[in-house]
Amino acid sequence: MNKIIKNWSYLLISDISQSIIGFFAFMILAVKLNPEGFGLLNSYLALATLISVIGVNICNSQVITREITLNPKSSFQLFKKFLNLRIASFFLCLLILISYHFFYINLDNKIFLSILFIITATIFWDLSESIAFGHFVTKFTTIILVSFSFIWFLFVFSFPEENISLNLVIWIYALLFLSRAAIYFATSFFKFAKPNINTTTSTVGTIVLMSLPFLWMRGIGSITTQLPFLLLESNSSSEEVGYYSVGTRLVIPVIIAITTAMKAVFPFITKLYKENINDFNAHVKDAFSFILIIGSTISCLLTLTSFIWIKLLFGQEYIPSINVFNYEAWSGVMLTFDLFMATVLVSIFRQKILAIITTIDVIIMFPIIYFSSEFGAEGLSFAKLLGSITLFLFHVLMVQYYLKIDLKSKQFIYSCLYFIICVCISFFQFSLLIKFSLLTATLILFLNLKSSPFKLLTNKIALMYKAKY
Repeated sequence: MNKIIKNWSYLLISDISQSIIGFFAFMILAVKLNPEGFGLLNSYLALATLISVIGVNICNSQVITREITLNPKSSFQLFKKFLNLRIASFFLCLLILISYHFFYINLDNKIFLSILFIITATIFWDLSESIAFGHFVTKFTTIILVSFSFIWFLFVFSFPEENISLNLVIWIYALLFLSRAAIYFATSFFKFAKPNINTTTSTVGTIVLMSLPFLWMRGIGSITTQLPFLLLESNSSSEEVGYYSVGTRLVIPVIIAITTAMKAVFPFITKLYKENINDFNAHVKDAFSFILIIGSTISCLLTLTSFIWIKLLFGQEYIPSINVFNYEAWSGVMLTFDLFMATVLVSIFRQKILAIITTIDVIIMFPIIYFSSEFGAEGLSFAKLLGSITLFLFHVLMVQYYLKIDLKSKQFIYSCLYFIICVCISFFQFSLLIKFSLLTATLILFLNLKSSPFKLLTNKIALMYKAKY
């Protein structure tokens, strides 16, 4: 338990620092580049991310972490296999980018190279991080990420607005991205990839086979996360991409604590499932409730005040981003539920089931995203929220059916009810004072319920604190 807390703390520090620094960096960029320039920047980054999905999932990060965790004495042999697969995936990504360049949009040379650098950095950073996580080490991620985030912020902050350009911004970003990946790769190699006993039976072929479900589900999953940027640019305008980018990036605080916890806890979930299935089911059940009550509380507070701080931070140009953020914040709560479900399924070697679920998700969401992109950033975000709630109901059924975890308890039902009430409060056309009064009354009510998820949360935190001290 102490190891989990320590690793989570490292990742939490890393993600909070990176998010805070990144938040101010992209806020400054949004103002300096204006909605059109900022929208184009995010379109290029979305393209790099879409192609990178292939590069990091032919040899998937969670497969790497799992193999290293279960075979720590074979790190050197596994590292060589992982590296060969990542080099092969790099050339495949290069081929895709060249095809995109010649057959779809003729990219500027500097933009082309920048996207290629970002893809390369993503492939090898992910490999290095996965190996470190397999050895239960997260501090290197924290140190490197925070350092380079600060360097990126200094550039964005200090560069004169009149001299800044889209090409310069993405070029500097790509070079920094590549530099930090190179440093982590060297650190991971010299720290963990030392010649040792070969105890693993995994081959390059079995690693690819284990990764294929991830490649499939991450590939089609990116349709709902990255494709909206490209569809908005195609069906609406670059300005709408800018509004959408601000709204989606501001959602990061809603999911940051939960997603970092998933990274830290993944190796331990795998071990717990093998050692004690009853404890595994109990912890997973509690986690689903935690996600809803923590996510709902944060989302409600942020959306109630978004009309104040978004206008203050970004200016009048970005007023259309307010409603985009409000819808995306609540979609973020649903996303954290989905991410944890995916983490649990992967940890117990059910990635094929997860691939099927993800496929169904995309079949439902793709038409929603495609047709709503014609209505701009706000229309797209609202449609995504409705789709996310639909998928949430579907995923609850899947958790009960495949994981055999009963979510019909009062604890989980109260958590869902709390989510619904918070959503209603968020979108009621009342004054801010009345909304905060309703939220306060709701908190007091749920704190005093007999099977309150809040009581469970505080009890768990107290037990963790006692175990540590």
